[in-house]
Amino acid sequence: MVEPVGFLGVTRSVAEPLSRGTMVVSHSRTIEAADRFRWYQDGVERLSFEPLFPYRRGGSTPEVAVEQMRAAGFDLRAGTERDIGLPTQAAFALAERLTGVQITRELLETAPLTGTLVDLPRP
Repeated sequence: MVEPVGFLGVTRSVAEPLSRGTMVVSHSRTIEAADRFRWYQDGVERLSFEPLFPYRRGGSTPEVAVEQMRAAGFDLRAGTERDIGLPTQAAFALAERLTGVQITRELLETAPLTGTLVDLPRP
């Protein structure tokens, strides 16, 4: 699923139940450059982090994808000497590594669009 100008994919109350019996990997970037990457597997958040600060990871298994994160282009060192790199591109690369799905320009330009309304669960 691609959600232009949206945040449902990184909303815990939506992504967690959606991932039961499958995997949900989501990345959201707002205009203010506030990023969030989340990986859910069978209803459990395995990994969560801000792509600008990949060394601050959360989730039930925050170290599970460290090698994939490095290979995707994230510098996992803390401090001022780390290379921020290209966090949005690295997030897409990590999502591809975890899911096997490559999001290409062609895919985005030719995929059929389907719309829906979603009622957000209340806390």
